[in-house]
Amino acid sequence: AASEAHAARAHWSQAVQERMRAVVRALEERALLDPRPGRTADEAAAEAGRTLPSHTDRLRAAARAFDDVTYG
Repeated sequence: AASEAHAARAHWSQAVQERMRAVVRALEERALLDPRPGRTADEAAAEAGRTLPSHTDRLRAAARAFDDVTYG
């Protein structure tokens, strides 16, 4: 929802950030990741990739995109 709102306004960096946060929240809600405040996008992707190996490449790409728009 938040990522779509940012995308609709062409706020691409915020859209990417919110999408990654939403993915992590969804994985935590499904008990595929333990809730852990302060987890980095890279840590979340690595941990989720162990649980969902068929999605490892996409999770890593999402984490890289998050890092790129957040940290440059």
